[in-house]
Amino acid sequence: LEEERPQSGPLRSEIDRLQPAALLVPYFFIDQAATWYKTNLALLNEAIHLKPSLPIYAVVSLDRGILQDCNALTTIAGDYCGLKVDGFFIWVSDMTEQIIGKQELDNLIQFIKNLCADGRPTYNMYGGYLSALLKIFGLTGFCHGAGYGEHRDVIPVLGGGVPLSKYYVPPLHQSFVFAEAQSILA
Repeated sequence: LEEERPQSGPLRSEIDRLQPAALLVPYFFIDQAATWYKTNLALLNEAIHLKPSLPIYAVVSLDRGILQDCNALTTIAGDYCGLKVDGFFIWVSDMTEQIIGKQELDNLIQFIKNLCADGRPTYNMYGGYLSALLKIFGLTGFCHGAGYGEHRDVIPVLGGGVPLSKYYVPPLHQSFVFAEAQSILA
């Protein structure tokens, strides 16, 4: 970039002043056995103890099965809120918003309410239209990669490949591959 950027323009103006906006503390996935749960809390406490000059955000990465357990979610939210972090990023592994069950949704809403009860920002790391609607329950924002970032499993897909082209159907608030979109619109 240094060699190619012009003397003026978007690559020249602010690139020298880019700084991190926040610190996302390293984290481990919280499975239903809560194997790494205490380690996550310890990592957050260590980061807080270091007193960095940046805001500190906790990443709460959960197994989707935990959404079935309201008590576990209440405990998790309470423990994370008890720490002096500036906000939260949540990642429910492989949670497809279009097929989330009522109990999971009710518990997710309560979890979000608990995390942001004192005004700390809470973001969903992968979401779509449902995440936009969750703003009324306190969700500050969400990340959305067009065509493939509405949900993500913590276990990576081996082999990868090119994402399929999808077409957004506004009345359904969902994207579909071409053949499905064509069938729906017909």
